Amino acid sequence: MLVCQCKWLTYKQLGDLVEAGVDTLDAIQSHLGAGTECGGCVVALQQYFAAIEEAEAAALQSSGKPSAQVNDGNTSLPVPAADQP
Repeated sequence: MLVCQCKWLTYKQLGDLVEAGVDTLDAIQSHLGAGTECGGCVVALQQYFAAIEEAEAAALQSSGKPSAQVNDGNTSLPVPAADQP
């Protein structure tokens, strides 16, 4: 499923980029240009990154780890059902 039609960016590719460290809207826009053409995907990208932040915050809260820790690789990234294997 495409998140950005202008740049042909799928949610799977977005997840791979986030795992590789391209993990903010600004970074995605700089790295790929997604969200910089027609702007139609900006809300979806914002929601995607907000969901990641919420999942990381919930994981940190439940683990009792200091809030300075970021995704330790155990937090699932949000992927729409159409992109799941």
